[in-house]
Amino acid sequence: MLPLRRGDREPLVDLQALMHSVYDRAGFDLAIDYTQEPVPSLPETDITWANALLQQQGLG
Repeated sequence: MLPLRRGDREPLVDLQALMHSVYDRAGFDLAIDYTQEPVPSLPETDITWANALLQQQGLG
């Protein structure tokens, strides 16, 4: 919830765009090695889900 003045309408916030902006500005693509297994490791069901998602996006 965002703090608003009385009578103000709550704004719509594009969280995906916000997260992309933070990721790009912080240089996470340079700091995180996405070829390595995550720590802590994912449960098998999450690994299956993530692999299916990557294949759907043509990345797996």
